[in-house]
Amino acid sequence: PLSDVLTGHNGYSTVDNERNHHRMSAQNDLLYAEAETMNEPMSIAEVKQQKPEPLQLKGPFAKLLGLLPKNQSFTILLSGASGGGKSTAAMKMANELSEHGPVLYLTSEERIDSGTIGIRAEQAGIGEADIDVVEARSLSSIGEHLNSGIYAFCVIDSINELDMTPDDFMKLTEANSEVSWILISQANAAEKATIGGARWRHLVDIRLWCEVDKDGNRVIRNQKNRFAPTVNEIIISRGRPLPAQTHPQTTKPNSTNLDRKSVV
Repeated sequence: PLSDVLTGHNGYSTVDNERNHHRMSAQNDLLYAEAETMNEPMSIAEVKQQKPEPLQLKGPFAKLLGLLPKNQSFTILLSGASGGGKSTAAMKMANELSEHGPVLYLTSEERIDSGTIGIRAEQAGIGEADIDVVEARSLSSIGEHLNSGIYAFCVIDSINELDMTPDDFMKLTEANSEVSWILISQANAAEKATIGGARWRHLVDIRLWCEVDKDGNRVIRNQKNRFAPTVNEIIISRGRPLPAQTHPQTTKPNSTNLDRKSVV
């Protein structure tokens, strides 16, 4: 029948298909035009006026993380040796961020039924926060959990356990452009370097180093931050002083290191 001839594979008539084609072409032209406009040179005065609205964080994390953008995604990399407090720091950070959108906490190193994650959440003072926890055993499962589109933030604990490469992460960010990330990575404590190569360090907006200081406190220090932090480090939990021979005497902080603050 003629109706079958005029109907395309998608169930629309050829006339409708032609209209859709022109509509999509017009939309693409508009997107290209907007992209070209965005890439036009701007005066330094105009650049200085570009001030994205920041997330209204509270307490020490506001000072450590700086002016995180409210309507743009960002990536935080938490590195440090085993026992340095990376997961505790990530949990506390997730608690802060949950006031600005749902958080998905992906754990690949610990099982939920072990009780460890629940104990850590209690120690971090987390109540009825908007945080979902799920065990992630493969890279593909991350995308599956994010497909709902409801999460504003995603914690991955850890990228090493999942054998995630920078290319893997770039694909994730492209598919989930509205999500901001907290990545946990093991590190070489002697060199204070993230395992996995220098490329990780350049992919992220903020690099934080977690370790136990000479007084037995777990601290987080800024290694890199694009969002203007006001303090160099904070304490996430207090402990007992370590033996003197374990931590040799360190030099005094230089002028770029500001006062340490404790997390409430």
